[in-house]
Amino acid sequence: MERRIGERCRENNFRYGYRKITALLNQEVHVNQKVVQLVMQKCGWQCRETVS
Repeated sequence: MERRIGERCRENNFRYGYRKITALLNQEVHVNQKVVQLVMQKCGWQCRETVS
């Protein structure tokens, strides 16, 4: 699951938060939002702010 979450984060250049990543993953397999959030926090894959 960690690998799948990482793939989705990299595909979207770390622009999406855990809610959007969960929605993308749920198109393939059912995954809990809290699991995605914990994995993203553990690996430092939180979405990045854009400075304009």
